[in-house]
Amino acid sequence: RLGLFSSRCFADTRETAFVHAITAAGITYAVTKACTMGDLVECSCQNHVKKSVQNFPQGAGVGDGGRKGDKNGAGPRRNVNTRNTMLITSYRNVNSNFNYNSLPVPGANKKDVLKTLQGQQKSTAANGGKEGSWEWGGCDDNVIFGFRKSKDFLDARLRKKSDIRTLVKLHNNNAGRLAVKQFMRMECKCHGLSGSCTMRTCWMKMPPFSEVGTRLKEHFDGATKVIARNDGHSFMPDDPSIKLPTKRDLVYTEDSDDFCEPNLKTGSLGTHGRECNITSNGVDGCNLMCCERGQSRKQVEVKKNCKCSFKWCCEVTCSTCIDIKEVYTCK
Repeated sequence: RLGLFSSRCFADTRETAFVHAITAAGITYAVTKACTMGDLVECSCQNHVKKSVQNFPQGAGVGDGGRKGDKNGAGPRRNVNTRNTMLITSYRNVNSNFNYNSLPVPGANKKDVLKTLQGQQKSTAANGGKEGSWEWGGCDDNVIFGFRKSKDFLDARLRKKSDIRTLVKLHNNNAGRLAVKQFMRMECKCHGLSGSCTMRTCWMKMPPFSEVGTRLKEHFDGATKVIARNDGHSFMPDDPSIKLPTKRDLVYTEDSDDFCEPNLKTGSLGTHGRECNITSNGVDGCNLMCCERGQSRKQVEVKKNCKCSFKWCCEVTCSTCIDIKEVYTCK
């Protein structure tokens, strides 16, 4: 059994759209991470075409975080089969006026960084500044492998179908994978005597998965209801006034159930008696959660530690204080 709401897991609501997207994103993320850590024998870092650019200013990159799992310290990697799948940028510290704030982050990719560096080069040359050289090397996190494995696992049995439910599921699966792939970011670590940062080692890194979830939650809030087109191979918004959803948007075909009232058929427990946040305008706020029925207010006693002190050695003693807390619950 699938548990609570199991009967609705097969409906094409905005809730199941989010579930499909976050599942696809999770598989992509986990497989890519496993490749990065060298836990999978069938994958390594992503193949990378060596590219050298002359007369570029120093300073490309953002952040100062190191890379976990790098036994030999950060540095250029030339072998695409290395354990740590890294994108390396190395260069000389010859331009102290480089504008770090102009780098396109977060979510920067190689094209964005390269374009920015080219602009910096022209600006530096125009102002008579010194120029140096840097080189792309190594390879990226293998998000392509993770993307493909997620697609093979979730989409393989659906590819021969073209009904609206299949199209919607494939679209949402892809939106979840893109939430990982399209927001890879660049992180760098400085090298040099006394923190001089004469060289930087940079790599493309996946965003924290919490950011992926937050981004998909935003798409959940703005999900588009769609209907099938006459061609039988695509869909369009149910409301003609709404623009076509992009590849990153979530789509659905069925309206969600009314979760305000108890429903034995769907397993919904309703929101009567649920604690809500009186100051929030979000889904946890009383206005939304209580479904315009209003809320009840009561005061409760809450015990907590207070007046703590340290006694040598080594003990912390606290008193117990009682606070009065206001609690709001849905009517």
